[in-house]
Amino acid sequence: MHLPDFLTTGRPSCTPDTAHLFWSRKHDDEQQAKDLCHTCPLLTACQTWAIDTDERWGTWGGLTPTDRARLRHGAGWWVDAEGRLRQPCGSDAAYRQHLKYREAPCEVCTAGQARRTEDRRRAILVVEHALPAGGSVRGYDTHLRLCEAACGPCTGAKAEESAARRAARQTPREGRDGAAEPMALAS
Repeated sequence: MHLPDFLTTGRPSCTPDTAHLFWSRKHDDEQQAKDLCHTCPLLTACQTWAIDTDERWGTWGGLTPTDRARLRHGAGWWVDAEGRLRQPCGSDAAYRQHLKYREAPCEVCTAGQARRTEDRRRAILVVEHALPAGGSVRGYDTHLRLCEAACGPCTGAKAEESAARRAARQTPREGRDGAAEPMALAS
């Protein structure tokens, strides 16, 4: 077997004892192989070789055959400085990857997350406004989360809920013998 040139110029982290991990299709083995790759001084050269030669088998440079296919055919996929396969910025998956890797999300991912959050909240309002009353307490709270004034039906539902809570606090509670218990005063 002919070894790629980059393997003759340095000492890789992989060894004959760990070779089975790099050819396995089991998730745990692939993850162990990736972990070894991320400590390897030949990481970038290995990744480049596997992508340039269209290597179809094994984990090379911390990338599985599936990872390499995503890079070749998936729009926007990329490899970061630590050798991790990343999804296109602005997507929900990319935002979650920032958090997973304990990074501050980039501006594109933050903007995408804000857009997705607003879209979900607007969808909630559509459902709440379709109710027979035309609004709800949940709709009122959603309006506030969107930093906008609540509509009349949602404001009315919130006012009704608040009034009911006030009335419940002012109604004397009955004790075990049926007599009203005196309300405790805060001191």
